[in-house]
Amino acid sequence: MVEAAACPGPTRPGNQLFHNGIVCGYTLAMRMHLMLLAAALLLAPRGAAGADGIEPEEELQGPVYVLESIEIRGNQKTSDATVLFFVQMSEGESFSPGDGRLEKSKYALLATGYFSDVELSLEKGSERGDVVLVITLVERSTFVFRDLVLGFSDITAYGGLSVADYNFLGRGIDLGGGLVVSDSHLGVDIHFRHPFIFHSRFSFGIHGYWLQGNDYMGYDDVIAMWPGMSEPQTRFARVSYLRRGGALELDFELVPQLTLGLEVRFEVVDATMPTAASHQVGGTTEPIDFGLLPGRSFISCISGVIGYDSRNDPFLPTRGLKLALTAEFSSPIIGSSYSYTKFVFTYDQLFRLPWNHSIRIGFLAGIIAGHAPFFERFYIGDLSDFIAQRVLGMAFEHRRSPNVFGTSIKDMRYEDIVGKLSLEYVISLYRHKRGVYGVDFFFSLGLFTLARARDLKIARDKYDEVSPFPLDLTSNIGFRMDTGIGYFEISVSNLLGLVPLRGP
Repeated sequence: MVEAAACPGPTRPGNQLFHNGIVCGYTLAMRMHLMLLAAALLLAPRGAAGADGIEPEEELQGPVYVLESIEIRGNQKTSDATVLFFVQMSEGESFSPGDGRLEKSKYALLATGYFSDVELSLEKGSERGDVVLVITLVERSTFVFRDLVLGFSDITAYGGLSVADYNFLGRGIDLGGGLVVSDSHLGVDIHFRHPFIFHSRFSFGIHGYWLQGNDYMGYDDVIAMWPGMSEPQTRFARVSYLRRGGALELDFELVPQLTLGLEVRFEVVDATMPTAASHQVGGTTEPIDFGLLPGRSFISCISGVIGYDSRNDPFLPTRGLKLALTAEFSSPIIGSSYSYTKFVFTYDQLFRLPWNHSIRIGFLAGIIAGHAPFFERFYIGDLSDFIAQRVLGMAFEHRRSPNVFGTSIKDMRYEDIVGKLSLEYVISLYRHKRGVYGVDFFFSLGLFTLARARDLKIARDKYDEVSPFPLDLTSNIGFRMDTGIGYFEISVSNLLGLVPLRGP
């Protein structure tokens, strides 16, 4: 697969964080403290003293000035109101030149992805002790290719395109859509997100999709029978599906860089699958679990998330931390045909080295309890750089993981438990304020596991010739480019996608 452009999306209030959340219990006293804190956060205006947990008195070092006004320069597209939303100071406030809110405002504006450069300076005001805060901006193109995909799998050739303007009309609105096609797949996706409703800390989004395709189950000794067929399928068991649905999303920024999110999603699924299908797993014949009900079924789920993002750039970051803890709940109680709970934790941190290189450490852990549809489970291609990732939630490959260590990972495709640890070395080669904004070289190495919960209990009895614990290695090397038309990655894993290697 060639994923020529996969824009990670700007980090700002309202940036989509979803899939999961967590439920905690507190004592009565703790609940009272949380209620008071939530009330204070809701009532405090953005940029108010103490809103970020730092008392202004502690920041007033050196000469103290009064902010007479804020002047914005260079914003030809972005509205003044949109810029001011990210400024953590207001007219009439007292501050010193070393006030931390100045630097936080600068990085908040850069983190939107609307600007390639932000400079803050002070000019003399009309009265003694008054100053004007001047914000000088260099805007960047916000109409970009978010995904540009071309690949040749062991099943089919496929391609896709996704575009978006994440500062539509200069109001910070994210509006876009995508399309992916193959000889047996067709997917359409549209989304709308407003990052600050009525200039509050709330953001709102709508997402809709229509996905029609096939998936391919089973690796060894597959037998799949279809009505009216005299001979079974033996290469894989094919399941055909049509998914159409949508989601409503609401985020709330607790403090800068820390966001709570809620998503409600509903989907209608029509599935056609073999009347009977089996395969060999660890030398034992088992029925293939498609994870879908035949005919029409419904998915209704509620997702929650808490996310933190302090990276210094949304596209080519060199330092900072990104965390997300998510949970998804689906049950007949809320109108779903499926009952499951899904938890996911992600950790991604970059450390800037003294010689201007960076090291990235990543960690992923997830578990699903219950019986989720196969496309809601963790997929091998989303972990291994040697297998094409899903596009709009659809998989196009049937190949196994490379299985470097000779483990039971060879049988894993859509599973309930996931873990991944990755290390990446990044060299910043180029930075500029216009055109091609930056180029990075990277090399990554990772270990991952993908497993079924029940197999972890009985794997030792099933696997005699290989290690029962599913573990594999992944690696990648290449270049990432941030440009005026999108974020591009050219790497070994992308180039491998152009080679139609045959699966098992």
